[in-house]
Amino acid sequence: MGTRRIIVVGAGYAGLLAALRARRVLHAQVTLVSDSPRFVDRIRLHEHLARGADVATPVAQWLGGSGVEHVVGRAIAVDGSSLVLHDGSTLAFDHLLLALGSEGHPAPAGTRPVSLDSRADVARALASGGRIAVVGAGTTGIEVAAELAELEGASVTLVASVLAGELSPRARAHVARYFARQGAELRLGTRVRSAAPDHLETDRGPVPFDLCLWTAGFRAARPLAGLDVELDPMGRILVGPDLRLPGRPDVQVIGDAGVPTGMATVPRPGCKSAMPLAAHAIDVLAGASGPFRWRDAMTCLSLGRRDGVIQALRADGAFGPTLTGRPAAWVKERVARYVLWSLAAERDDRFAYRWLRGPAGRPAALEAASAGVR
Repeated sequence: MGTRRIIVVGAGYAGLLAALRARRVLHAQVTLVSDSPRFVDRIRLHEHLARGADVATPVAQWLGGSGVEHVVGRAIAVDGSSLVLHDGSTLAFDHLLLALGSEGHPAPAGTRPVSLDSRADVARALASGGRIAVVGAGTTGIEVAAELAELEGASVTLVASVLAGELSPRARAHVARYFARQGAELRLGTRVRSAAPDHLETDRGPVPFDLCLWTAGFRAARPLAGLDVELDPMGRILVGPDLRLPGRPDVQVIGDAGVPTGMATVPRPGCKSAMPLAAHAIDVLAGASGPFRWRDAMTCLSLGRRDGVIQALRADGAFGPTLTGRPAAWVKERVARYVLWSLAAERDDRFAYRWLRGPAGRPAALEAASAGVR
C-alpha cells in the first residue's frame, strides 16, 4: 500500500496545524489547499485595522521544511475521493480534512467588514478625523473599537444590543470604564434596522458615521458541494466525536466549520477551539481512541495596547476570577504569541500541540449541540 494521501482544505489556525501535524505524526503525503497564499493571524486583526500591524504572512513560510505541499486554489466540491477546485482541476485523496473556517455575516451596503482590506478605509477616516461606528460588541467588535479609541483624535461609537455578553458583570463594567476613559460613545441596547451612506438607522435613533465597521455575528463557511451534511444554526457541519462526517469515514471537519455532537460544552468558534479540534483529528488518524474533549478555560480580551480582560471560566462553565488592566494585557499578548509559537513548534518537531481537556459529554441532539452558540 502506498503512502496515504491527505488533503487539508483551509490555511487558517486549524488547517495549518492539521497539515503540519499530519505530516509529522503520520508521515503522509500532505497537501494543503487554500484560496489565498497568505495566512492571517485573525486574533490580531484589530491591530492591523487601527495601526497597520502586519498580521498576514505567506503560507509557504509556515510550511517551509515540513514537506507539506501547498496548492493555491478555491475548493468547491467533493467528487467521490477527489477534491474539485474552481478551475476544474481535481486532487485525489485517501483522507480529507475540511478546515473551511468562518466568516462574518455580510456587511450591509454602506458599511465595511472587519478584514484586511478595510485598513485603507480606516486609515483615511483616522487621517480626516472622521467618525467611526463599530457595530457589534462581541470580542471582535470590542477589540476593534478599543484599539481605535486609543488613537489620538479618534471618534468611535460602539453600537450593540449587549456589551461583552460572554463576560462576567465585573469584567463588563471594566470594559465600559475603558471606553469611558477613551471618550468613546457606547450605544447599547440598540438594534440596527438599516444602514445609509452616512448613518445607521436604529430603534433608538440615527447613529452618524464617516465609516462603519460591521462585526455583528458570524457563521461557518459554506460546505463544499457533493457532501451530505447536517448543519447547526450557525451553519457548522455536525460530525461525530471522532470529527468524521457521518457516512464518510474518509472525511473529517475541523475548526470553525464543524461541531462534534455529544459534548458537555459546545466549542465556541475561534482559534482556542479550532486548534484542539485539528490536533485531535490527526490523533484519531494516528490511532487515538476516545471522543474529542475540550474545556474553555478563559476568555481573553485586549483593550488597546495597555489594558485588557482575562475572564477565567470554571469547569462547569461558571465565571471564575477576572484579571484586568496591564496584567491582563500582558497575558493576552502571551496567549497570542503562543498560538503562532505552537504552529512553528509543530512544524519543527519541537513540541506537540496540547490543550486542556474537559469532561466527556453524553450523546446530544441537534438542539443540545447548538445551545448557547451565538
